[in-house]
Amino acid sequence: MEQLLLTLKKPEQIFLNMLIFLLFISVSNSLRLVIFITLVLLIYTFLIEKGNLLKVISHFKLVIPFVVLIAIPILFALVTKNEAYDSNLYISIMLKIVSSAIVLSLAMSKYSVSFMIDGILGLGLPSVLNRVLLLTFRYYFMISEDVRIGNQALVARGLKERNPYKSIKVFGEWIGGFFLKASDHSEKVSHAMKARGYYGESSQENSIFKDKYILINSSIFIVFLISIIIIESRFAFWL
Repeated sequence: MEQLLLTLKKPEQIFLNMLIFLLFISVSNSLRLVIFITLVLLIYTFLIEKGNLLKVISHFKLVIPFVVLIAIPILFALVTKNEAYDSNLYISIMLKIVSSAIVLSLAMSKYSVSFMIDGILGLGLPSVLNRVLLLTFRYYFMISEDVRIGNQALVARGLKERNPYKSIKVFGEWIGGFFLKASDHSEKVSHAMKARGYYGESSQENSIFKDKYILINSSIFIVFLISIIIIESRFAFWL
């Protein structure tokens, strides 16, 4: 029992449970169940994870435009009372996006990038997928840092105060520099990885298929989610 509890803190266990829960959200067909999941996540975020609330909100802001676009047909259907629009379908899709975004925002605000990378490698994925995921993480933070430095340089040189049409050439050179830097950096990273004998292979000893405790915890979590679906369906039947 103690080993099962310790396994819950492993990166690969957390990452796998997150994938299972996201799949559970996506396959939920009942609007009542989707509303329940969204409310539970909101309560958990505001009451338990309130220390990371600002980080969660900053990550969640990225999906707000998609939520607004999906909310437009819902408002249109409610105002016009047009039966051709399935409001429940749009509401369900919107809440699934919100719930998934909350889960991902919580993970990104609570765990570091290196922790999530360890979780990815621990899943035992093919080496090609591991290389793609790892380089994606690396380039995201590299470009984010370059954008921050570039913004500071633009402000320091007063380029943001100029006429926008006169700054197009500057921004064009800036964007072109990103591509050149990314190409050069990718080649250096590839050589560095090969020199250290790393090709993106995950350790078979740490694979989830070799760890029975991870499989047991994931199985318990899956059974718990299935029981929620069964209880909700029974409740809907009696209603």
